[in-house]
Amino acid sequence: MPSRETPAIILSVKDYGEADRLVTFLTPERGRLTGVAKHARKSQKRFAHCLEPLSRVVLFLSERPRRDMEFLEKGEAVRSFPALRRDLVRLGAGAILGALAAEMASPPEATAGVFSALEIALTLLDEGAPPESLLPGFLLHLIKLGGYGLSLNRCQACGQEPQPPIVVSLPQGGVLCGACAKGAPMARIASSITGSRGPRRVIVESALQGSRDRDLRLRRRRWRRRARQRLARQQLLPVCRVMDESGGDHRILHQVRRD
Repeated sequence: MPSRETPAIILSVKDYGEADRLVTFLTPERGRLTGVAKHARKSQKRFAHCLEPLSRVVLFLSERPRRDMEFLEKGEAVRSFPALRRDLVRLGAGAILGALAAEMASPPEATAGVFSALEIALTLLDEGAPPESLLPGFLLHLIKLGGYGLSLNRCQACGQEPQPPIVVSLPQGGVLCGACAKGAPMARIASSITGSRGPRRVIVESALQGSRDRDLRLRRRRWRRRARQRLARQQLLPVCRVMDESGGDHRILHQVRRD
């Protein structure tokens, strides 16, 4: 049976059976697919360097009538995005975009756009684009391609440019200005907006500020833990020296020094 060639971005790879791998990948024509790569854990030729998650590859598929999964004959690596893999933050941003792209590629008319957007985002991350500025924009773009985009330029009730405080209305698919949102049980994005910032920028900045606040709390928590450890060592070291001289329990001494 002739094989079918398709561009793909690898989303996830799992061991399957004794020698196979279960591969989930994104294609521009059929969206998210899952296939079995027979003997991929042992073969060094048919799938060389092309089953790494977030890799851009070309896969050769065999038709499997009345089967839920594809059969992967072989694959060829196109781009592995090496710089992306050396940075944990960039890799995390790529993983988030890949997971969202897999969910947004369900409508047939959206698959090509979602595939192209994910490939562009991975390329930009690999070339050094800052994840904190790239991620929010591409998340909004992928959501819009999947049919869930929010209208951020006009109030969904009065049609005018939204005035603060801006509120997001998921049932209405966009933002509402403060006057139209009174009494509505909705999540408030920003309580005040000054200057010429638009709703899209406000939402992105709010998400980034929340991320910065979480990072600050984590740093403070680590600093307090280290301070407690230093204080404990300062108080216990004189006791340890006495125990060393008197032949005390060395297991306690080793544990204290390790901490």
